[in-house]
Amino acid sequence: MALTRLKKSNPRTKKGSSELDTEQSIRDIFTPYDNTIPSSNELTTKFYLDIVRVYIGLCSGTVSLDDASIAARGLRTNPEYAKNPIDPSLLPINEEYKQRLLDNLTTLTKYNLVTTDAVKSALSFAFLDEAIPISTTDLAVLRYFSKNPLETLVSSGVSLDLSHKTVARSLRRLSERFKVRFGCHLDTSAFGIQSALLFFTLMPDVEWPQVENAFALFPFTNGIMKTTMTDLGYATFLIPGGNRGMATFRASVAPLKGVMFDHMQLHVQEGMGSYFNLSLYEKGEWALPSDLKKAFEEDHFPQDVSPTRYLKCSGLRKGFTPKDFLVASEYKKNARAPPSSISQALRIRGWDIETRRVSQSIQKLYAKRVALPFIVYGGLGLSANFCFEILCNDEWKKHILSALPALANVMYYTSNKGILVWIQVPSQQQVDYYRMFRSLEKKKGVKSVQSIMTIVQKGTKTMHELVHYWDRRRNQWSVPPGDLDLGAYLLDDNTAPLY
Repeated sequence: MALTRLKKSNPRTKKGSSELDTEQSIRDIFTPYDNTIPSSNELTTKFYLDIVRVYIGLCSGTVSLDDASIAARGLRTNPEYAKNPIDPSLLPINEEYKQRLLDNLTTLTKYNLVTTDAVKSALSFAFLDEAIPISTTDLAVLRYFSKNPLETLVSSGVSLDLSHKTVARSLRRLSERFKVRFGCHLDTSAFGIQSALLFFTLMPDVEWPQVENAFALFPFTNGIMKTTMTDLGYATFLIPGGNRGMATFRASVAPLKGVMFDHMQLHVQEGMGSYFNLSLYEKGEWALPSDLKKAFEEDHFPQDVSPTRYLKCSGLRKGFTPKDFLVASEYKKNARAPPSSISQALRIRGWDIETRRVSQSIQKLYAKRVALPFIVYGGLGLSANFCFEILCNDEWKKHILSALPALANVMYYTSNKGILVWIQVPSQQQVDYYRMFRSLEKKKGVKSVQSIMTIVQKGTKTMHELVHYWDRRRNQWSVPPGDLDLGAYLLDDNTAPLY
């Protein structure tokens, strides 16, 4: 199915939202599931059906967050809002919730149950999740490891005044209940492999499966992402061969503008990092950072980003071998995995690297500042996801980087074009964050801000396969230029050979 393009907003929406007739704005909303959503002329039932329509439009990409906010203001005029004040623009935009709601609506239609109670229940049950409380001990352990991801159980126990066995049990619970894991940012440029990310929208006559298949065949695609909130997609690439390889790849991408892609931005990575700010979390609620807006002001003097939270891509380093690269490829998936586990995982893949050699490689990663560990988790009320592509100058990159530590959960990627930011926020704050980041577009030095919600990952390859491009004779990466030609895969009806 082609990437969904946003329906053009009603001109009245853009010119004066406060004057927009509510009924007209609701009628203008359409979704790909209009045949599934029942209708009713009963005022109270219609209130809940309108909430459903706006929400599904948001998740499907046919309604913008701004237009959803406008429609939500109109819903407040319905007397039912006083009893049940639901704002569809504040509901967590999530594919799983959307599908649950559609399944519930299908059931209502099947049994002809289009009543207020039935629709209200369909809506409520779609968002019914069993809230998992977090204990005081687990929260303390999570706070500690968010700042010290590699700390030993013994040392962390001393700092937390807990036994190391208690800490170990807490980490197991956090993994099971909140999907806590320990990842690792990796500067692949140290191995002569550069990371790039391509943002794009498709030309009207180009369909998503064609592009997705071509990306999957391209040997250097790292991940493919499709978005449902906007018509944007993006793909990540790992390009071996240093600056020469990247130059060849960039030259192959340029002709795709206007042929395959309507909009296209190629970001070459310069650095990366992440923050996890649990100081905002108290008694099960997340506070909105009070100083974030001020940090985005032009007269705010940005602080330098701590090197412990930012990993700069510093280019090729001497002393690394293909075995170091293989270890790094496995290690980045779990920064707390013991060397024996990494050795075993590599052996399963066909590479025999003993435990002692794995330990040496990991030590080398940190000695040469190539790895930066971080923590990842799910739950705790951060149910909304955003990605912002911010095209800006170096000064604004510094401004934005200095403000990010205030956010609850953020991962970022600086590039030659600006900065890419992935954030997790509470659903009731998603409008605030959206508007705050979008407002950056008005700043001098910021060219544009593209926003993406409900990111759906379509596939990710491992890094290990790139080791096959290592030329043992010349002791460097060697890639035939034709292999780096992305256009050959996209412009040839996906008949490019598999290498």
